[in-house]
Amino acid sequence: MSRDDALEGVGYKRPPQHSRFRKGQSGNPSGRRKGRPRLGLIEELDKLLGAPIKVARNGRQESISFIAALLNKTAEAALKGDAKARQTVFALLAQYEQARGPETASLTNAQEEALIAAFRARTGQAGGGDG
Repeated sequence: MSRDDALEGVGYKRPPQHSRFRKGQSGNPSGRRKGRPRLGLIEELDKLLGAPIKVARNGRQESISFIAALLNKTAEAALKGDAKARQTVFALLAQYEQARGPETASLTNAQEEALIAAFRARTGQAGGGDG
């Protein structure tokens, strides 16, 4: 094989025979890499709310979920007198009671009246009307 035969057909838009694509073989066999699957809003929110975070409780580090930490902070703010946090806690309690259903209602009317009477007796308030 002479040098002229090997170079024949080689030039502009004519690569050498040994470096051309083979018939039936892709030019990019592994293809383009796929990107990471994107999570939707709900999946991202689930991931965020369930993520463990470290908080200090009673002088030691404890790992709790993000949602638990959020609820703890809201409850602390409500106890300190934050009106907006108190409204949030009461709204969450109402949703919680509604989700539990009527069969697990907390107190009957008679039990509520007994507790109110006991409270008034302890605090020295007069019973009777709504005052």
